[in-house]
Amino acid sequence: MKKILVVFVFNLICPFAFSQNSVLENDSTQMRVEEKMEKQPEFKGGINELSKFIKNNTIYPKQALADNISGLVVVKFVVRKDGNLSNIEVAKSLRPDLDQEAIRIVTLSNNLWSPATKNGNKVSANYYLPITFFTSKAAEKKYYKAKQ
Repeated sequence: MKKILVVFVFNLICPFAFSQNSVLENDSTQMRVEEKMEKQPEFKGGINELSKFIKNNTIYPKQALADNISGLVVVKFVVRKDGNLSNIEVAKSLRPDLDQEAIRIVTLSNNLWSPATKNGNKVSANYYLPITFFTSKAAEKKYYKAKQ
């Protein structure tokens, strides 16, 4: 069986990790999502721990593996001021089974996030998380060669 390699795209996290000002309906209460913050939301333990979490919790969909599909899914979600996640959705799709797996991984990370701060207070903020799926080392090399 092919070794499955899931690689977190570190250089994409900074450009995607931004928020916007908006008011969202969630669980019958309004939640303000902040735009300008002192500190962005962060996975507890930092980017390296987030990468490990993604790698250790990924279950590559059988059909995507059989079809030898590799690529990027970007998941958008809100890190609420209590550290919980809400409004989880796919911002950049690859295909439905890999999109669902990316959402499942993000959902598993609920409560493992530190919220953003503004003026010293915890605030809710949008976060864009790129997750790259590779079926093999060869697919990873091909992907990055095409990006150059």
